[in-house]
Amino acid sequence: MGTTRATVDGSQAVTSTLTTEAFGTPVAQWGNSANPYRFAGAWGYRDGGDAGLLSIGARWYDPAVGRWTSADKWLGNIYRPLSLNRYLYCEDDPVNAVDPSGRVYVDINLSINIGIFQIGIGLQFGNTGPGKPFGWHFYVGGGIGIGPPITGSFNSSWDYITPGPYIGGGGYMPTPFLPIGPGGQVGWSPRGGWFREGGIGTPGLSGSIGWVF
Repeated sequence: MGTTRATVDGSQAVTSTLTTEAFGTPVAQWGNSANPYRFAGAWGYRDGGDAGLLSIGARWYDPAVGRWTSADKWLGNIYRPLSLNRYLYCEDDPVNAVDPSGRVYVDINLSINIGIFQIGIGLQFGNTGPGKPFGWHFYVGGGIGIGPPITGSFNSSWDYITPGPYIGGGGYMPTPFLPIGPGGQVGWSPRGGWFREGGIGTPGLSGSIGWVF
């Protein structure tokens, strides 16, 4: 999964080789290399030069034990029990998955309000789990709220996108001289549990139910 198996010098002579077990612990190595991107280096995994730890996105990983040194902020998915262990690397499947950027998504939403009733559409860009590819996910929702005829928001979150049904609510504060303000949303989905996001949007309050595709 993107591990640098050998390095060469300017004349293309091999200067070092590396073989690791699945979680990244070296089992055979020869020569010397100043390249810090070895195990899964193509994904940005960097040897921190400190007690064998690897710097990966926002966290440090210890390949000797196959665990992160700090807990994932994502609480996990009850339908994927291994994800509930927030220190577990790639849900204990390092052969088929990598986790180069942890978890993140961005959310762009536009709603039309008729009185207190809202119909909203949105796009989320992110990954749905450890090692999953990034991509766009369309969603629709409806609910009630207080706000102008057309509202919009732009948010980001350190969760994973969870396709399927959801219920949520939140709001954005008014700010002087600007049509948008800070705020965010919280919600829950049967497949992914609680999620939260923060960003900017048209001032108002709302609650909705919907579906992420």
